[in-house]
Amino acid sequence: MNRAEFVAKRDDRATDSGRLGTTDTRARGSGGQRSLDRLISQWRDEAETFRRRGVAAHATLLESCADELERELDRWENELLSIKEAAAESGYSEETLRRKARNGKLPAERSSGKKSHLKLRRGDLPIRPIRRNAASSSHIPYNPEEDARDIAQRLGGNYA
Repeated sequence: MNRAEFVAKRDDRATDSGRLGTTDTRARGSGGQRSLDRLISQWRDEAETFRRRGVAAHATLLESCADELERELDRWENELLSIKEAAAESGYSEETLRRKARNGKLPAERSSGKKSHLKLRRGDLPIRPIRRNAASSSHIPYNPEEDARDIAQRLGGNYA
């Protein structure tokens, strides 16, 4: 599978799992990596433009930067994580990730040795969608007296 096919497959997975548009630090997947994939593509396009205009040194430099970033992204996505690390990055509990691996919904590897530990490839991790409720996104701290006044007014009473 070439890089373009891999990126398309990963983005399809991101859309299916609801990862798109998240800005949480757990969202190592879709947003940040798609931006870097776009940057790589942009550098390659600019390199082609430089080459057409006869500025081969600039084109070579941009292509070299794009290649280096692409290799680093591949290394990062293929890194094997412990269950604990994977849970921290994905937002799912360790047990949920173990269950997904056991049921074949998540590719996993076992480390060798007496105590074989489950290892998950970073690029395969599902990312739990971030749910924000009104209370957690509000910057106003909860005030029980104000709440009681509000309830009393709605019920037609008077709260002093």
